[in-house]
Amino acid sequence: MKLFDRLFDKKYNDFIENSLCEYEAGIAKIVLLCIEDLPFDIGVGKVAQILMGHQTVFLTEHGFTDNRMFGKLQQFSKLELIYIIKMLAVHRYIVVRDELKVFDVVSVSPKGTSFIEGRRKLDFNFLDTITETHTVKLDEDDFRFVNALKERRMELAMQDTGKAYDICSDVDLMEIAHARPSTVNELEVIDGLDTEFIKKYGNDFIEVIMNIENAKDTAD
Repeated sequence: MKLFDRLFDKKYNDFIENSLCEYEAGIAKIVLLCIEDLPFDIGVGKVAQILMGHQTVFLTEHGFTDNRMFGKLQQFSKLELIYIIKMLAVHRYIVVRDELKVFDVVSVSPKGTSFIEGRRKLDFNFLDTITETHTVKLDEDDFRFVNALKERRMELAMQDTGKAYDICSDVDLMEIAHARPSTVNELEVIDGLDTEFIKKYGNDFIEVIMNIENAKDTAD
């Protein structure tokens, strides 16, 4: 490869990397501004609903639909937003308090304020946990299974390492969705699945598959 081509590739890759970092920082800032704009502290799930633009009775009665960030992150699911909020808490941009030992409420930390004001950069990534380039050919019906499997993976990640890719990749999920195993033995014959993954998480993902299949049978 010519020197010019190598330099161009590096600049292109740097541009992509910087653009993704800026996009993540923008998402994080929207979440923090949403929390900062609250008239009183609420829990993670309610913040996610505001960002998604849900018009529930609770949000409407308390004026949360007037929040400046209301509906600004509709492209994410509630579970994905909860994951982002919790990762911001893990990295101390958000403070989570146990209110009267009944429910958790969130507020922006001094570190989060510093980030909003541009005096600090985002020091972690989260998009690679909830997105990945699809390389497995799936039919329309397969995607229902993929989405359900991704939700379960995120739930497991929040209970475990905090990173979905530490459990398995999107490609693995798509292979599982397409094969739709009902037993561990059927899971084991899928190419590329790690033995430790099957041992630790196999039954969790089989349960997702079976729940969807059973719901289909009931509907039929």
